[in-house]
Amino acid sequence: TGSGINPDSVTITIHTTGTQVSNAPMTKIDLTHYAYTWDVPSASDGPTNITIKAADNATNPIAGANYTTAKTIDNTPPSCIIGFNRTATYLNAETTLCIYVNFTETGSGIDPATVYINITTTGHGVTGNHSMQNTNNTHWYYNWTVPGGNDGPVTISVYSKDNVSHLLTQYPTPDVSKIIDNTAPTCTIGYNITRHALKEGDAVKIYANFTDAGAGIDPASILINISTVGLGGLLSTAMQQINITHWYYNWTIPAGNDGHMTVKVYAKDNLSQPLTEYPTINDSKIIDNTPPSCIIDYNRT
Repeated sequence: TGSGINPDSVTITIHTTGTQVSNAPMTKIDLTHYAYTWDVPSASDGPTNITIKAADNATNPIAGANYTTAKTIDNTPPSCIIGFNRTATYLNAETTLCIYVNFTETGSGIDPATVYINITTTGHGVTGNHSMQNTNNTHWYYNWTVPGGNDGPVTISVYSKDNVSHLLTQYPTPDVSKIIDNTAPTCTIGYNITRHALKEGDAVKIYANFTDAGAGIDPASILINISTVGLGGLLSTAMQQINITHWYYNWTIPAGNDGHMTVKVYAKDNLSQPLTEYPTINDSKIIDNTPPSCIIDYNRT
């Protein structure tokens, strides 16, 4: 309000973590307003320190604070990691999967309006783009209930930007680590002996051949039960493994017990889905421990 600002004394200095501007002249707008156009450099992430120098026409310097650190450079896009509340690869219908999204963003912060998730399955189970819930600015989640059918891989895509509109380093960020398995396993029972009738002492190898293209058979769930007409059967007993889908049990035919032999196999997959026929039953064999007898007769008395 006195002698006025000396235009030649007005300069600006801008310090960043990388490049800087030193004592650059500013452009006069009017007696008390000056401007400087600055192109933000690449990299140089971090705070800026802007200092203004000026004096009036009587050479009195600016009184009070002449700097600001209110601006921060953010040239680094955010990144994202997807996690889950369940470690299992395979999921079945009605399972609640909590999908966690953890952002790394040390600059301007994640823009909440840009955070959404898309889930695609082999069938028609596409959720579209859904908003997520946040615990804080860098930790978000979405609860998804696995649909029926749709067996196969699940593709999860997360979209987001920071508050200066940088896209995620991988945009969208995908995850294909989960698989839907809504198909129960099946079982066929076979034998090492092809004949229908078996007798005491026969060493029978009973095969259980499973079909499961998903989570796999749970070994702890596989049991065999053999019932006969008498008391010579077998209570539920573990079987021996050839590989994950082929199992067997060695059984010696007991004495007596003539009649049908019923074999039952119990199993579930690793999602606790029981066999489509639970238990799977085979009664194609009989026990015959009674030797034939013979009567001799004549055509003449």
